[in-house]
Amino acid sequence: GLGGDISQPLAILGSSTCLRTLAFDCRGHGQTEPLGPTELLTFSAFADDLHSILDALRIDRPVVGGISMGAGVALNFALRYPARVQALILSRPAWLDAPCPSNLEILRILSSLLKEWGTRTARELLLAHPAFQRVKEISRDNATSILRQFERPNVEATIATLANLPADAPCSMPEAWATISVPTLVIVNELDAMHPAEYGRRLASGIPRAKLVKITPKEKDPVMHTSEAREAIEAFVRTNAP
Repeated sequence: GLGGDISQPLAILGSSTCLRTLAFDCRGHGQTEPLGPTELLTFSAFADDLHSILDALRIDRPVVGGISMGAGVALNFALRYPARVQALILSRPAWLDAPCPSNLEILRILSSLLKEWGTRTARELLLAHPAFQRVKEISRDNATSILRQFERPNVEATIATLANLPADAPCSMPEAWATISVPTLVIVNELDAMHPAEYGRRLASGIPRAKLVKITPKEKDPVMHTSEAREAIEAFVRTNAP
């Protein structure tokens, strides 16, 4: 997800005994450095990076998927490189076809606060900000995730990624979803201010071979959430990419 690293998908699939999982840190995330040109902090650039990684590893048609921002990267990849996708997994999508979605407003606010005030003051201002309070009322897990952005070692990368990615979108037209011909799993959960279940429902209704699975909210029970996500993905892959 945005601001995260490979530990997020590996926390779900790393212990799987039936799947081989390959994860990478996108530009400006995890251990990928240097930051590079900030104009390349986009879904298309990240999808191009994935294409290059698959070429380098000589992987032809994997099951491609991601969580949150990663779901956006996977969607972009499937639309632009359809011949390289065997099946698609979109978990807790946070974007659809429009930049600057309201559910990610808090991340743009955080980027601006960091740029203007620095880490310590930005944290104090964020905690008191009405937008942060609204997120916290819906999901304390979301609030904790937002505050985790302050733990990232590269403040420049934090400012840039939190400004650029919310201002982008995985695609420009929802009609394009109908061109995705591979089996697709869409995972959603409720009680989530930043990953609206409605986004997943819209994607599932627009992708011809999509299956929608609702799992226990991370806000309610993170252990069960992770377990159900893993089970849904394993079952999907067994059926569609044996």
